[in-house]
Amino acid sequence: MVMGYIRYPRARMYWSSEDGLRLGIIADAMSVNRYEQILSHLHFVDNYTYQPANTDRLFKITPVLSTLQKTFLAAADPEEFQSIDEQIIPFKGQLSIKQYIPKKPKPWGVKVWVRAGSSGYVYRFEVYQGSANRGHSSGLGMAGDVVMRLCDDIKHKNHKVFFDNFFCSIPLLEALKNIGIYGTGTCRANRVKGASQKLKSEKQLKEEGRGACSVVSTNRNITVTRWLDSSVIHMASTCAGQSPEDVAQRWLKKEQTMISVQRPYSVALYNQHMGGVDLVDQCVAMYPHRRRNKRWYIRVFFHFLDVTVVNAWRLYMMSGLEKMNLLIFKASVARALINTGSLQQSKRGRPSGTPPPAKRRAVTKVPSEVRFSTANHWPKLTQVKNANRCHDAACTRKTKYICIQCRVALCPGCFANFHVA
Repeated sequence: MVMGYIRYPRARMYWSSEDGLRLGIIADAMSVNRYEQILSHLHFVDNYTYQPANTDRLFKITPVLSTLQKTFLAAADPEEFQSIDEQIIPFKGQLSIKQYIPKKPKPWGVKVWVRAGSSGYVYRFEVYQGSANRGHSSGLGMAGDVVMRLCDDIKHKNHKVFFDNFFCSIPLLEALKNIGIYGTGTCRANRVKGASQKLKSEKQLKEEGRGACSVVSTNRNITVTRWLDSSVIHMASTCAGQSPEDVAQRWLKKEQTMISVQRPYSVALYNQHMGGVDLVDQCVAMYPHRRRNKRWYIRVFFHFLDVTVVNAWRLYMMSGLEKMNLLIFKASVARALINTGSLQQSKRGRPSGTPPPAKRRAVTKVPSEVRFSTANHWPKLTQVKNANRCHDAACTRKTKYICIQCRVALCPGCFANFHVA
């Protein structure tokens, strides 16, 4: 977590002996060798338990994802307004479920379907595993099945769910309404069925001017709105229509002026509550864990670790406590976890009179500009109990003498060899 908001070009620089580079909160908590050893052996399942008949492509990370799914749902009550969209976990290595989405800032990676509240809290997610692992089909197409699976825990509670034109269709809105969920989304022109013939044509709307609107409703109270903004937009909804209209401000680049445009209620409601998943992406992208790793499941793990921190911050903000920005919150969580891991367990009985053993001192590396300077390199006899290893590479003895300029142990006979470049 600390490496997410304090970025160094190389991981080993956090443990550097150079002045101004070493980061105490990391270097004092764990040695660099132990850190690299843990990271290289990090696994979440036993590979020997894998069965050839298992079609789960997320086998290596499934226990973590399943735990997070349960925790996210149990930690907060679902909000009334929620949205469904896609995320991308950046990864360009070899992976069968890797996707290419050109409009994303990081186009290559693992795709994740996410359901989030308008506040930016993630309730449900599903990692896309390709067309062969779509699960149960409801007859609504791949996108419609995703929406139905992500919403199966909020049935008959009158929640409002928003999605874009990749998911939205009239059959999907009908299926959601049957289970007590109100849906709203932008809809492609070829998915509005017979509503196109009953709505005003694009030519008529352009003649009326920007802000013109045409609305039609079905017998199942599904409203399809055709609205002219900079282009023609189709909005389908089971909970909102044209009224009450409001006014939106739009900038005209050619005239260099701001104009007021009439906006239907369904469009205003969609714009207000659709950005939940984008809000999560924005928060994750502020202080992400972007260390390169060839193992895809490590990338997925650290992405969801960032999402978990954002969710925890959202819960903290909802609790009504003192306001805290994400950076300060993440830093406090990281510091608390490090301190918890470094505390020694108290032992029973009276405290021992023997003081605890001193920590092993880190090897000091003398900067070249200090080591090879021409002034104040004099030996000094110290009163240390145990002699230290001489820092001259050609010497294997121990000594109680140090160089008063370099502050390292040196035999008096090694001074010339150590201070010559």
